[in-house]
Amino acid sequence: MNRAGRFILVVVAALLSLAMHVDLASAQQTLTPAQQRARQRAEQRALQQAIRNSRVFYVSTRGNDANSGITPSSPHRTIQKAMDTVRQTPSVIYVAPGTYDETVTLKSTTRTGTWARPMRLVGDVGGVQTGSQPGSVIISGGRTRQYGIDFTGSSNWRFENLEFRGQTVANTWTTATRISGMSFYNCTFEVTPQWGVYFANSGNLALVGNTFLRTPVSGHATYVYQTLGTVLTITENRLSMMGSDYLSTGFRRGLADTSGSSGYAGGSYGIAAFVQNNTSRITATIRNNVVSDAMLGIYFEANQQRTTLICSNNTVVGCYYGMHIQTQVRGPATITNNITGDSYIAARINAPRGVLANHLAYGIERSPCRPESWTSCTAITVRQLANITLDLAPEFEAPERGEFALVGDVGIDAATTVGAPSIDLVGTQRPIDGDGDEVAVADLGAFESQLQATRRFRVTRWTEIGTDEE
Repeated sequence: MNRAGRFILVVVAALLSLAMHVDLASAQQTLTPAQQRARQRAEQRALQQAIRNSRVFYVSTRGNDANSGITPSSPHRTIQKAMDTVRQTPSVIYVAPGTYDETVTLKSTTRTGTWARPMRLVGDVGGVQTGSQPGSVIISGGRTRQYGIDFTGSSNWRFENLEFRGQTVANTWTTATRISGMSFYNCTFEVTPQWGVYFANSGNLALVGNTFLRTPVSGHATYVYQTLGTVLTITENRLSMMGSDYLSTGFRRGLADTSGSSGYAGGSYGIAAFVQNNTSRITATIRNNVVSDAMLGIYFEANQQRTTLICSNNTVVGCYYGMHIQTQVRGPATITNNITGDSYIAARINAPRGVLANHLAYGIERSPCRPESWTSCTAITVRQLANITLDLAPEFEAPERGEFALVGDVGIDAATTVGAPSIDLVGTQRPIDGDGDEVAVADLGAFESQLQATRRFRVTRWTEIGTDEE
């Protein structure tokens, strides 16, 4: 077709398109006011039905709570609006990077998921889902709001990739009864002078892969009081102080009140978990965590017989009590591969059905077990005790930066398989052969060292090939 022919086709197409728009405009102009109102009502009903049916919602600092919230181009402005709007189970709310100055309240009317299929509130830090630039998703208290999330109702929500900063009482809070099924993955908590994560009278809870930002004036990082449910999981969390705050408190020297204004005589706790008055069979798993500079590094207490505890591969440094565990007579406990060091009292454990094995305790300022071995120590009550190493200090990679991978010989390839996780705090597969003997055995503590495996070698064959001497 020549150029003139193509020009004629373009002109005809343009005229046809114009005619169609004219016809549509004419049709709309012919509607009576009553018909126009009816059409608007129908469109609104269709939109509301779409909102009720939607399983995906969007929130952005550039949004508006008058929007539908069901597309990235029409996001809500506040997280609370999305929480109040979602109706399907399960559903996900994607929050674009930015700072959200609000307290998010889960109410009795908030939609509830299940433990296996939870509702999800996800910080879209990569910006992929919301079409945004990458960045942090911050729920800010502005130093005036008490809580980041206040749980007064609902259950079975999973929170991912969120930062909680500037709250005055607690980053997350509940004292309401029968709140259950809450989980936090890869979140950051700027611990307040009172609490970070506070859950009382609650059920199933998971804290996985979170970072707790703590200073000498921080309160309790976690305080969990579980009265129902079957699962308590606290794994792969960072709770150590950083920079010049690391090993700066007086806890390891026996001073019990040098940190925080938590409202409890004795200062701040790292991981504090209680299973109380729960008649269900519950499995509590505490492993691959790093804690420093706390009155109680890891504190676990169960007052009923049906609790099973797995406490393994934790690294706890610079505390008054490195580890304080109390279980019931018939409650099984596996306490293995932990490091508790540079603390006033390395461990106090009363677990009559417990196994305490492959434990490294060093730099003990005072201990009811010194100078005797833990075999005859009145502070240690377990059914089985094995491979306890005392006062042999390990070398950490960069503890002031929160990096507690072992770089010396102590603790490398020294774990038992009993209770050992398949990964470490950062997701590295365990075990790795760290001592070069061609037998892969996991390390003690929260990190599986990879430096030793790359630095060591074994000479299996030597062949002389000559020299340069004349």
